[in-house]
Amino acid sequence: MINTNTYEQFQSQKYIGIGQHLNIEKHLVSEDCSPHGHNYFEIELILSGTGIYSVNGTDYDVQTYNVFLSTPADFHQIQPESEIHLLNLSFNEEILNDSMIVSLSSKKVMRAYAFDSATLVLLRSAFELLIEEHRIQGRCINLLCEYILE
Repeated sequence: MINTNTYEQFQSQKYIGIGQHLNIEKHLVSEDCSPHGHNYFEIELILSGTGIYSVNGTDYDVQTYNVFLSTPADFHQIQPESEIHLLNLSFNEEILNDSMIVSLSSKKVMRAYAFDSATLVLLRSAFELLIEEHRIQGRCINLLCEYILE
């Protein structure tokens, strides 16, 4: 169980960038990631690996193509059993419309998802398109973020 009084709070200026609203990158997690929260939103799409992903004190088994959502009100950690490869989408509320901010901030929104294979193909494709749009500073970044979140 995570002690909510001692976890680190990551800041968007460092992990997204000053003046930026979104960062997306591939990560390899090979050792325990300490409990932390953010002042921004984060979606992690698991590409491979196994372990435990804890969100707000609830443990979830990590499996390929699980998706985890963290909001500024959440804290989480990853404890890999094998190397975990993931796509990490970090973004602040500037990317979202007002109704999406309210929806994502709700305590009723699930923080862990497992999808059917057809949905996963679409989700992975959307992440890959978002990586390219972010790289070229394209115009579809907000639209792709909303698609992924819905």
